[in-house]
Amino acid sequence: MFALMFENLRFCEMEKQIKGIRPKMLARELRELEMNHLIHKIPIGKQREVFQYSITPYGRTLKRIIVEIENWGIRHREKVMMGV
Repeated sequence: MFALMFENLRFCEMEKQIKGIRPKMLARELRELEMNHLIHKIPIGKQREVFQYSITPYGRTLKRIIVEIENWGIRHREKVMMGV
């Protein structure tokens, strides 16, 4: 979801952005997000075998929550690294 908050992406682009995710896991997560109406899967190109993913207006309602979780993660990492 976070990767799609700022731009539409193809599968291979997401794979590069999300470090350590395996293609099978990414495909499963994308299917779930699509089933829950949080993202759209849009065929692009003439072959219709390449897809671009975009966040739905409904999915966009999670933006504040996702950004807050990211901010918490950054603060948490700093706290752990500093030993505080």
